[in-house]
Amino acid sequence: DSGINAVLRAYDPVPSGTTLPLRASFSIGTIAKYHNPSAARGLVFIGTRDGHAIAFGGPPAQLTVQKSGSVMIRVSWSSNLSPYTLRRAEDVRFRTNQTTLVDHQSSTLFDDPVGDDGKTYFYLVN
Repeated sequence: DSGINAVLRAYDPVPSGTTLPLRASFSIGTIAKYHNPSAARGLVFIGTRDGHAIAFGGPPAQLTVQKSGSVMIRVSWSSNLSPYTLRRAEDVRFRTNQTTLVDHQSSTLFDDPVGDDGKTYFYLVN
């Protein structure tokens, strides 16, 4: 096993029928060989082959979403766990039209230019 194109998947702890519903999945690139994910203090850590450790979990202390003008939605958050990834989807389980808006950046603010298209959007920061 080469660890290329590794994916971290998070499932609901309660089955729906006979399967655990998938809550989210995150592409993490190439993981370190023979390295299992580790968990501590509400975070999951995964080592990558290029020498980085990626942490998942620890939601932002505060997430704010507000309309900014007629064509922008301003998303801001606060936390001490940078870098951040911001995703948007059209359903709460992030299965419909999931888009990565901010990818592993230290920024805590994003203006989403979705306009006034009448759709409902869900945002996830990790």
